[in-house]
Amino acid sequence: MFNNQNLRRSDYSLFGQWRWTIDGTLLAILILMAIMGIVLSFTASPPVAERIGYNQFHFVYRQTVFGTLAIFVMIFLSFLSLKWIRRLALMVFSVGILILLLLPFIGFTNNGATRWLLIPVLNLSLQPSEFVKPALVLLSATLLAESYRTPKFPGYIFALFLYSITLICLFLQPDIGMMAVVFATAIIQFYIAGLSIWWFLAFLPIAFALGWVAWLTQPHVQSRLQVFIEGLFNQDMDNLPYQVARSLLAFKNGGITGMGPGAGTAKMHLPDAHTDYIFAVIGEEFGLVIALLIILLISFVVIRSLLKTARQQNHFVMIAVSGLVTLFALQSLVNLASTLNIIPPKGMTLPFISYGGSSTLALAFLAGMLLSLTRERPWETEDIYYD
Repeated sequence: MFNNQNLRRSDYSLFGQWRWTIDGTLLAILILMAIMGIVLSFTASPPVAERIGYNQFHFVYRQTVFGTLAIFVMIFLSFLSLKWIRRLALMVFSVGILILLLLPFIGFTNNGATRWLLIPVLNLSLQPSEFVKPALVLLSATLLAESYRTPKFPGYIFALFLYSITLICLFLQPDIGMMAVVFATAIIQFYIAGLSIWWFLAFLPIAFALGWVAWLTQPHVQSRLQVFIEGLFNQDMDNLPYQVARSLLAFKNGGITGMGPGAGTAKMHLPDAHTDYIFAVIGEEFGLVIALLIILLISFVVIRSLLKTARQQNHFVMIAVSGLVTLFALQSLVNLASTLNIIPPKGMTLPFISYGGSSTLALAFLAGMLLSLTRERPWETEDIYYD
């Protein structure tokens, strides 16, 4: 009869190696977050679906499909070796950046931004930049790690070129918020790779210049910043953007324990209650306790991944994991801070919790790579870099 005793550390099969080397706790937390996203869609999305003329469970059905698929994608990718991680990253980035370059001609525009590619057969709008981000991190990690192994290899230059192309594509959409996330991730990766502190001082005027150009060329950036700054000096709800005011009111109504599942009213008024502002719905209906639990789960993923990486001897793994968790943490932080009016409103989903097709699958791609990179690999050392 099959039992756990049959799985020994001497089992060199694909599943046997995976079973004993995967971080089971990290995998369980990521799966739990995907399941929570499915469950929370039942309470947050029906009113939104009805307002725009869909069946009330339209987003529930879709999130169930995307969430379930995300779990399988994470598990499948966690089996990959370092060699196949690099190969897949190259393929995803190459296709993704090509689509980004063509997006102004083949994409569709919403609220003044051309960020999406419509796939009519699947009734799905795909945001290619979501997939480009983790692939870019992995490719840059490969180049930066090779610079460590081979000092004459211009890995820093190549990595900087890839980041520059990506930032230009994001600016053309435009997507200023994602540009900031990618720029910050680049700084973290270059720092982990050992770049001198003087280079980081050189990055500061570049960051200010990009911000100034965005201010001059993007009217919505000006309006959001002006409204946000005015709101800092006058916290009257009437002076805040509609969604921000409703979001803060939801947290006030929820208190410590919440009003109860389905009892909240924020989702009746927030246009993005199931996506960008789902944390407000959670705060109102489930209270501070569940809201803090979600923050703890996100923090656990970041801290656990970094602690696992600290024991690694492979520079590629260290640089790649640092970049991936930076993306994961910054996306979470931007969503939470926007909902709580700590930063100007920015449409960015809460990882696995918010509804989203391409966002959920892109996060599954990121999480699967993270699970693979944090596996114990005594047979994959710095000396056997290209396993």
